[in-house]
Amino acid sequence: MTSFRTHFLLHEDCAQSTYSPGLVGNEEVLLRTGFNPEAIDEHGNVRKTAIPSEHLKKSGFSVDRKKYASAAIIRERVAAQKANPNVQGRAEEFIYELLTQVVRHEMLDANSERINIVLDTAREDNRAHASIYTFYRSPSEIKQLKDMLEPFLRRYVPLEKYLQEHLEVSNAAQ
Repeated sequence: MTSFRTHFLLHEDCAQSTYSPGLVGNEEVLLRTGFNPEAIDEHGNVRKTAIPSEHLKKSGFSVDRKKYASAAIIRERVAAQKANPNVQGRAEEFIYELLTQVVRHEMLDANSERINIVLDTAREDNRAHASIYTFYRSPSEIKQLKDMLEPFLRRYVPLEKYLQEHLEVSNAAQ
């Protein structure tokens, strides 16, 4: 009999979207954007509250696969999110990188078992879209996962600077 955890992990071996450019490789860099100034503390660090617990528990933590990401699509998405009346007044746009290898194989539970999967959830309007899903569900487990993600938050960069230096340069070279 296959355990729930094994079934959960097997999802990574199957394409999740007809728009997918392929399965997410362990070597891939993932990008997460944010724009909430309340998420940045007085020392310039992104707080763990920038990671919505509900996204981790239910809908997945949306990211972009850097090698397929488009600066234009990221700008459009951030503009659309900022236009939402529930987020008015938020301005500080930032981005940070996550490494698929770390998310999958270095964020482990107390028994040294994997807790996350990274799926290619490409969309028609964004083939770079991917999602991080976690096996963790309880508030204490979600807090532990946020603690594991915190080192990545410390390496955030202003969004426009990152897009100009990393995506527009690499897209121009292609």
